[in-house]
Amino acid sequence: ASCSDGDDGTATITTTTAATCAGTGTTITVNVSGITNASGDDCSDGSCSYTITVPSGWTVSPSLGNGSGSNYNGNKIHTITPPATATAGVYNYTISGNVGGTTSGSCTVKRAPSVSITAPSNICSGSKVSPSNPTVTQNNGTQSGSGWQWSSSSGGTYENFTPSSKTWTNTGTTNQTYYLHYYSENECGRTTSSNVSFAVKPNPTVGITGTPGGTQCAGTEITLNGTSNLTGTTYSWSGGSTAGSNVVTGADRTYTVICTGTKDGCEGSATTSVSFYPALNRSSITEGEAWRCEGVASGAITISGSDASGAPGIYYQWLRNGSEVGAGNGMTSYTISSDEIASLSEGDYTYTRMVKDNCNDYGASEHVFTLHIIQGPSVTGISPASQEVCQNDNSHQITVSTIGGHDLQYTWYNGN
Repeated sequence: ASCSDGDDGTATITTTTAATCAGTGTTITVNVSGITNASGDDCSDGSCSYTITVPSGWTVSPSLGNGSGSNYNGNKIHTITPPATATAGVYNYTISGNVGGTTSGSCTVKRAPSVSITAPSNICSGSKVSPSNPTVTQNNGTQSGSGWQWSSSSGGTYENFTPSSKTWTNTGTTNQTYYLHYYSENECGRTTSSNVSFAVKPNPTVGITGTPGGTQCAGTEITLNGTSNLTGTTYSWSGGSTAGSNVVTGADRTYTVICTGTKDGCEGSATTSVSFYPALNRSSITEGEAWRCEGVASGAITISGSDASGAPGIYYQWLRNGSEVGAGNGMTSYTISSDEIASLSEGDYTYTRMVKDNCNDYGASEHVFTLHIIQGPSVTGISPASQEVCQNDNSHQITVSTIGGHDLQYTWYNGN
């Protein structure tokens, strides 16, 4: 290049590397030095200048002019500004002097973050929402803050929250809609994602009707019905039924019954208990038989029996040939007194025990005891009435005929 005074000179140009946010200016320092020529020209006549070439749409301030006087040599500060629409990236610029010398530099353009999210799945009341991780691009910036925010309306006030620690509840009967977004910020600004929505579904409030009061008789069928505050609720019972009602029956235990109601994947449950008495076990009496003579107040006989079990109110009724002879709460056994024996005429008498409780009417035990009343024994004849035998002759027999009696024993007399 040639100065206007005809002297030749050269310049050494250096500059700084810059970084800025789109639409924001950043300074660069241009240093021009080392202009030399034979006459020591410093371009004081204003003929020396330099040019800054920046990308299209950028601006340079102050505007360029000649470097006048000694100011040409040394540092000069300019502001270069990318347009607000500039995308993040590295942009190059060049500086050239008309007396020689050239350099290039770069400016890294940063932008506020780019943020996007997807809507989370709907949840049941009492659950935590689990949004997918947001997609965040920092656009050459450095993140300085970020987080989730929620609101009950799309255009409402948003509050910060942590998905893993917030539980969402819905005590109504219809879905409640909430809105989320995610924000990220860096040195170029803060970006908030678009709002996405999700629903908090109510859990059905489940109840059980038909639970009886008190303990039930063994084998009684109890029908329990499931109820819900939500139309369309389906039910499942701990006993396996999937209908709206469940039949419970049993004995000698308490059944805990759980009814689970489901609507749109959300559950509620209720629990009740039904208690049953043991089934009536009438147990038994000692089976056997005995003989007594008619009209004789001979020894009493005790018929033993074991305790029955079942519901409260166990009561015993003893029968003789089907007629009542003794009753009471604790009469597990029965004694046939000598007076009763003496009052009985000849014949067979069957004794049984009937048992009932508050849930069951009388029923007989399996075993019976039989009392035989018989006539007293008497001899009706001896055959032969007489006979002659030789001494030491044992070949002859005398037969005695009897009536009455049982398990008789005989005593013989020789007439002396």
